[in-house]
Amino acid sequence: MIEGVKTPFYIKAHSYSSDSMKSISTETDEEVW
Repeated sequence: MIEGVKTPFYIKAHSYSSDSMKSISTETDEEVW
């Protein structure tokens, strides 16, 4: 989302976000969007 943010947390979250968040995002997207 934010390219300017390059903090350890952002990078770490981005790493697992690929798999974990993908699944959650899929379900959340349907409800949120």
